[in-house]
Amino acid sequence: MKLKVYALIFFLVSLCFASMARAEVEVPEKIKKVAPIYEGAKVVQSMQFEEGAQTTYEVSAERKEVVKFYKDTMQKKGWKVVMEMNMENNSMLNLTKDNLTLVVNTSVNQKGKTTVHLILQNK
Repeated sequence: MKLKVYALIFFLVSLCFASMARAEVEVPEKIKKVAPIYEGAKVVQSMQFEEGAQTTYEVSAERKEVVKFYKDTMQKKGWKVVMEMNMENNSMLNLTKDNLTLVVNTSVNQKGKTTVHLILQNK
């Protein structure tokens, strides 16, 4: 009887961990309203707070393509580039519009994918 109980507990715990591993992280509403998420992205972390929101995702696209995507897309929406910094394996793009600031940080991770960290905040 004890063996069956332990087996059931083990099964339920395993099922719980498996479902958590498959669960998708939601992009905060504040970011969804302002900035698109690059196609094919896998969101790994998100947080929304009173003064803004942030999300981190990884994508198979080249880092420079992702930066160009955000620069072009956000400028078409009326955002102004305040600062752009490009290095060998990472970059930062800082944009503003009205009372908002959007920071786009990109880097190449150990898997060779591009990690994108979006930070949206009120000025």
